[in-house]
Amino acid sequence: MKLSIILSTYLSLLALPLVSVLPPFYQTRDEIRQILSDDRLSESIPDGEPILKIKRNDKGYKITTNKHSLQVNVNYKPLSRPGPAQFDFEFEQVKSKPYKD
Repeated sequence: MKLSIILSTYLSLLALPLVSVLPPFYQTRDEIRQILSDDRLSESIPDGEPILKIKRNDKGYKITTNKHSLQVNVNYKPLSRPGPAQFDFEFEQVKSKPYKD
């Protein structure tokens, strides 16, 4: 009986890290949603320019319109407890370039 309690406690602790972080699809979805709803994005990109591409890179995301590109860096914060990754964004200077695929 005592062994089964110890074993179940041990297995529960092993499973804890598995639920502490969102799967990559959901983490990426949340990051992109927050970027798109951030006021700095609409302040950086001129009105009337459609977003043509959002591409993940080693710093975060590169957002491309028909006339500009913008690098948005994702800065991950250390986790103090289990849960989804906490992060904030750094918007770099907008670059005026024609869209290239």
